[in-house]
Amino acid sequence: MNIRKPFYLAIVRVINFFDFRKRDAEFFNRKKVGKVLIIPSTQIGDMYMSLPSIHAVIRSYRSENVVLLLNEMYRNVFDFPSGVTIIYRGKGWQNFLYDALKVYRQHCDVALILHANEMQHTPLAYMSGARFIFQLPNKTRFNYLLSNSFPVRGWGADEHASYTRYEVVKLIGISEDRNDFFIKAFSSEANRKVGVQVVNDIKSDHCSDFVVGLQLGASSKNRCWSINNYAHLVSMFKDCSEQYGRVTFVALGGKDDLALAEELLKLTGSSVVSLVGKTKISELPGVISGMDFIVSPDTGTLHIAESMGTPVIGLFGVEKSKFSGSGYLGGKKYIIEKPQTCQPCLYNRCAYSPPKCMEQIAVHEVFSLACNIIKDIEK
Repeated sequence: MNIRKPFYLAIVRVINFFDFRKRDAEFFNRKKVGKVLIIPSTQIGDMYMSLPSIHAVIRSYRSENVVLLLNEMYRNVFDFPSGVTIIYRGKGWQNFLYDALKVYRQHCDVALILHANEMQHTPLAYMSGARFIFQLPNKTRFNYLLSNSFPVRGWGADEHASYTRYEVVKLIGISEDRNDFFIKAFSSEANRKVGVQVVNDIKSDHCSDFVVGLQLGASSKNRCWSINNYAHLVSMFKDCSEQYGRVTFVALGGKDDLALAEELLKLTGSSVVSLVGKTKISELPGVISGMDFIVSPDTGTLHIAESMGTPVIGLFGVEKSKFSGSGYLGGKKYIIEKPQTCQPCLYNRCAYSPPKCMEQIAVHEVFSLACNIIKDIEK
């Protein structure tokens, strides 16, 4: 634990003790709101699920009245309307006071936290000076700082995470129809073109009819489909090239997935091109948008594909697809879901390698669904 953390949290508690402002939701008046601070998640997948909510606030409160506090990794990734103030925060607690000072200078009246990954976000929202702070789920250690502290609720059992973010923006008077709310949110156009060109070059170099992305890693190892399964999938398409055309597979992932990519290349040879660790996060949406479809576990790549309108086969075993699956922006759902095999689930401390729940997903199931997508593309 960062040695600064207890000190910073003590400061927050002292300031809150002497804070006599009426901060409960019942005192919120939209007409008196000048600026809105939005704090989305630091995780790329959660960030993409927050984009419709962010754009809804921008449309409702006007871009010059919106302040975004973003992770430094998202610099040059997204195109937001001109007038939106973007502040890039540092990593961890070591930059807490500096980040708090930057948002305090914006004089925001209300702060929206569009995720539940606590970290420093609620204390930062409070230190911004915003009178009102809204967050869902609000079952957090910093519930006492929230304007909607009661009733206490966790994630909705049957509610997609993007809908939970929709519920947050409704708390400040935004009431867009859901069909209008969940528009596709695009990334930087310049970076998109770079990424698409990368895929076009691969398609040309390999004389491919289709380019398919394979997301190897995930935020926790128990969400990953095994490399042997991916290799088997590649082999099945190679054997059926006369029927389904020439398919080139592209391995996707970050630097932490390099070992997985090396293992896959050993099993598949030239049938797979690896972009693992080679693609900037700013270029990844473009790369994904240039592909015919993606095969991905429950991780950021799945949500980027959903946002870019690229078909994605979502592989679920640990989490529920109704909570974080594809299709929430109106696209066609391609989901294979299996039940958890262990109770309680140990998540990233999973004792099985590969994870038992993900091994329930048979290669022929993914192959069959992939073939259906190819048939849809050819229509």
